[in-house]
Amino acid sequence: LAAQTIGRDRFAVVVVDDGSTDGTAALAERLGATVIRQANAGPAAARNTGAAAADCDVVVFTDADCAPAPEFLENILAPLADPAVAGVQGAYRTRQTTLVARFAQLEFDDRYAFVARRPTIDLVATYAAAYRKTVFDAAGGFDTSFRVADNEDTELSYRLAAAGHRLVFAPDAIVYHRHPAALARYLRIKANRAFWRLRACR
Repeated sequence: LAAQTIGRDRFAVVVVDDGSTDGTAALAERLGATVIRQANAGPAAARNTGAAAADCDVVVFTDADCAPAPEFLENILAPLADPAVAGVQGAYRTRQTTLVARFAQLEFDDRYAFVARRPTIDLVATYAAAYRKTVFDAAGGFDTSFRVADNEDTELSYRLAAAGHRLVFAPDAIVYHRHPAALARYLRIKANRAFWRLRACR
C-alpha cells in the first residue's frame, strides 16, 4: 500500500488484528498503519471494526493474503466518481505457475469475463472491494454470523443489490494472491465455499 500511485495523504491504512499470535500487528504499526487489536471474532466482525474506525467517504477492503498492485487504489476508486455507483469489485491475479493455481486463476478469469460485459453486478468480494461508507453503514456492514472468511461478502453484496445499489466491476483494480497449489486443498476450499454460498443465498 505504501507503493500506491495516489498520494499517501489521500488514504489511511487500518489493520484489524483479529486475535493473531504472530508479529503482524507490530509490523503494521511500524509501517504506519492504524492497528486495532481484538479477540478473534472472525473476518466479518474484523472488517466491521475497521470500517467503524475509518473517517472517510469510501472504505476499501483487501485481505491479509493479498498484495495490491501500485494502481489498485487509483483504479478501484475511479468508478466511484459516478455518484450512482455504491460499490466496486477489483480482480485477483497470481504469479504462480503450478497447474492447480493456474486453474484457480482461470476460474476467476472466466468469472471476470462474464461480469465485464455487464453494467452492474451483484457480488463484491472483499479481497478487492470498495464501498461508499454511507451505503456500507446503512446496510449494517457484514453479517457477523459468518464466522469464517467465506461468503460474508456475498451476503452483503446480495443485500446491497436487492436494495437497488449499483455495484460495478473494475478489472484493473488488481491484487496479487497465492491460490491453492495442491488439488486436495483446492477441493476443500470449493466445498467450503459451496456450503457458505448456499447460506448466503438463503
